[in-house]
Amino acid sequence: MTNTITNIRREFIDDAAALVFDLGGEQNCEWLDKDDHNMLTDSDSHLITNFSHLELDGVFEQLNEWLEENPVKIEWSENNGFHGGFMDGGSYYTLTEAEAALEGVKAEFFAQCGTDEDRVTLESGEFRILW
Repeated sequence: MTNTITNIRREFIDDAAALVFDLGGEQNCEWLDKDDHNMLTDSDSHLITNFSHLELDGVFEQLNEWLEENPVKIEWSENNGFHGGFMDGGSYYTLTEAEAALEGVKAEFFAQCGTDEDRVTLESGEFRILW
């Protein structure tokens, strides 16, 4: 029987990046690689230390699938409440790397504005780091 995990998200726990999620109705975590927040660490598994292999059936597969579908990235989205324009600002290995790249992504997007209307649209939207 595969255990279903829910409410998956990245967080920092004592300065270490982790995936936090609910497993069997209880909050748990698994550590992320310190140099790549898009993958689980290959050492020091919180889950393996605290659960039996039977209790973990399918859990690592679900976590890895979530990471593949939710990379650390920068995006711009339009805040008009209707169509929601979107531009991809790229994927990054860590939150720190994405934060460092944010101003450069903004400058690149503004440099591509061909008209004042384009600039107004870009300014009315929101740049976000998805982590």
